Amino acid sequence: MINIKDVSKQYDNKMVLKDITFDINAGDFVCIMGASGSGKTTLLNILSTIDNDYEGIVEYGGVNISKLQGKNIADFRNSNIGIIFQDYNLLDCLTVYENIIIALTFMKISKKEQQERVLEIAGELGIQDILEKYPHEISGGQCQRVACARAMVKKPSIILADEPTGALDTAASRALLKTLKMMNDTFKVTILMVTHDPLTASYCKKIYFMNDGRIVKEMDRGEEKREKFFADILEELLERDSNEI
Repeated sequence: MINIKDVSKQYDNKMVLKDITFDINAGDFVCIMGASGSGKTTLLNILSTIDNDYEGIVEYGGVNISKLQGKNIADFRNSNIGIIFQDYNLLDCLTVYENIIIALTFMKISKKEQQERVLEIAGELGIQDILEKYPHEISGGQCQRVACARAMVKKPSIILADEPTGALDTAASRALLKTLKMMNDTFKVTILMVTHDPLTASYCKKIYFMNDGRIVKEMDRGEEKREKFFADILEELLERDSNEI
């Protein structure tokens, strides 16, 4: 579904991404994991088409996004990519319903279908009872589910999540991660998530560890239960820390 090949990025004569190569298949739930400054957010910006100043190739279903320009890249992003931000990025002046439906503004679908999509996704994510409320009237966990709904309502090819639990407490974080897992398991939504948190990463099916702008290891969950995968991640991180001492 997505092919990333030899992607490199330079800031002020410093290489922040170095020959990144990996694939994401349809239905994957993939995590990019690394410490602050490892390059994971820079990579996410490239995959989301926000940053197109890089070397290498990024293809979505055979479409080389580095070749797209102007309105074409905006149209591609709007049709194919849903983004969940760490700080929700909801508009305080709009209701939950309006925050979700705004994602459909530039899509060529009828008002009736827009409304049906919002009601459908709100029901699936359990936020149908708060559609008329404003962001300041709901909890952080509910805000993040609204952000999930806004990303999903477009029916994108992939959802990119940037530290989605970073602004949430423990209970809300677990609720969001279960929601993402449900979206992946039930609706076969392809998800790429960036995090530095091992508990968050344990909900994924595959992890790419980043360090100093490189992919240094891949870890596949396989048939392991989440708890065992979490322990494996912790062991990997402890081994890395001990090697650096």
